[in-house]
Amino acid sequence: MGSSTFNFTFLNPLDFGTLLDFSQNPVYEIGSIVPVQWNGPDLSRPISVELHQVDLVTGFFKAPVEFIAQNVVNISSTRWTVSTQMPLFSSNVFILGIYQVYQKDIPKFLPSHYFNITEKQAPSAVVTTVVRTVPVESSRAEAGTAPSGGLSSAAGIGLGIGATLLVLLLAAGGYFLFRRRRRERTGVSGSSVPFAFGAAPTPGTGPVEGQRAPPETQQVFRYGSSSDGMHNKIPELDDPRAGGIRDWRYYSPPPPPKPLCEVDGNDPGKRAPYEMPASPMNYQSR
Repeated sequence: MGSSTFNFTFLNPLDFGTLLDFSQNPVYEIGSIVPVQWNGPDLSRPISVELHQVDLVTGFFKAPVEFIAQNVVNISSTRWTVSTQMPLFSSNVFILGIYQVYQKDIPKFLPSHYFNITEKQAPSAVVTTVVRTVPVESSRAEAGTAPSGGLSSAAGIGLGIGATLLVLLLAAGGYFLFRRRRRERTGVSGSSVPFAFGAAPTPGTGPVEGQRAPPETQQVFRYGSSSDGMHNKIPELDDPRAGGIRDWRYYSPPPPPKPLCEVDGNDPGKRAPYEMPASPMNYQSR
């Protein structure tokens, strides 16, 4: 492929070897930097360094061409950042060639050894295991030494439980005290009161014989005598509280009035004064 009369040689990569022998091909990864070196008798003439893709069947290069260096003089090396626009899936075998126009526009070409271009390999996946640690306070503390900044956790829990129990006890005591006072008030208002003059019947019960009607429902009676020994019932009709004649057998007849000196009409808790009868009345129970 080369011509010995051209007198140029490749130093890196090496000169051409055997056709279709790819066993000794160096491998250049895309993006790597390769120092391309050559030597020749006349470097004053412009030369170009070209990149050619190789046909894997014939072993010869094919179009298109890409330049590593173009029309340079007086240099014998260059730094090449490996790259190409030619598809690697059709062929990944390439050569470099030195091209120089020699005598009377006669071009000369010197090929290099075959080499391979490969895609840049992706970095291998590295599995990183992250172990998270949670700081744990020491379970052992010096005896009799409280943690700095306040009470220990056990003391705090004890105070919380004690406060809760205190609140519950206070609430229960208040509830029972309220129930007791309410029961006392209910007992006073609802208990049976021994019969006394002017006492009212027990609430919720009807009038019973031998018990006076409440003052607000009593009617004023005038006393006389009857053939049956009972007092006549003569209500004061002009009294607005008199709602009609009450059947007095549900209520005992009023006892004989005491002397006027013992009757106090100003005290609402005592009986109201009654009109004295004209003659002593005969009290006879039924």
